[in-house]
Amino acid sequence: MIRRLSLGGLKAHDKSRPIVADATKRTVRPSSKHRTIVLLYFANMTNLIDDIEAYLATHFQPTKAHAAACDINIDQLEDLIAKGLYPGASYKVQHKFLCNSFVANEELQTDSTLYKISHRNWYEAIKQENITKEASAFDLFTTRYHAAHHAHFNREIGQIMQQLWPAIAKPPKMRDLAASWSYFKEGVYGVCTSDGLPETIFQKQYGVRFMDHVMSAPAQHAPEVEKLIRQIIDWLDGVIAPFPPHEIATSSRQRCIVNARIRFHQTDPADKLVR
Repeated sequence: MIRRLSLGGLKAHDKSRPIVADATKRTVRPSSKHRTIVLLYFANMTNLIDDIEAYLATHFQPTKAHAAACDINIDQLEDLIAKGLYPGASYKVQHKFLCNSFVANEELQTDSTLYKISHRNWYEAIKQENITKEASAFDLFTTRYHAAHHAHFNREIGQIMQQLWPAIAKPPKMRDLAASWSYFKEGVYGVCTSDGLPETIFQKQYGVRFMDHVMSAPAQHAPEVEKLIRQIIDWLDGVIAPFPPHEIATSSRQRCIVNARIRFHQTDPADKLVR
């Protein structure tokens, strides 16, 4: 499952008042009547594109760079993915530039496929174990997932979760692990977790499940219980991916971190996510 983004795009529909765009400087020269609104529109669009591109560059790599980071070539990377041993790309980005006027029409497009940077740690793991079959890779995934489950509920934060909702500590079912493995191979957890690795996938799934449970309760919680829930929110904040700006409003971060902090009186002035 690849997230597809389309960044950019400009079209002047009114040929009597053409908009001229400079693709390098990202400036526009509209007719004077429409200058203010057009400049504001393109300034906002440019800021959004810049923010998305900065996010992707921080957490993801294009195919060639990611293969190099794993010390393999592109063909070897694609072979690992085809064999079900390695996560696929998390994002496919299309950069489009359109500029139409009565003088000329120009359309440019570049495509890039982006992989989670931290997924190279999974390559190191399967290389160390000399794994060449998907069944063995799945066994490694489930072993690490189960180990993360055991360790979590022996730590303070897991014990708090279990104290507030005992059912949360139930071990995962095999069908759920199989589904998680399928999503892992598709690159989904590169989008929604901080590093896309089995331990963090466990933490995200159980943390989100817990927060959805407490958020669905209509009754108010006692102050001491809210204090414990706030500890879980802080922990989960480091597990869920930051998300690029265009995804935040519908993300698990919005639901389980931002909205939860409001619900449990832990608003963070530094948190600029959509509320």
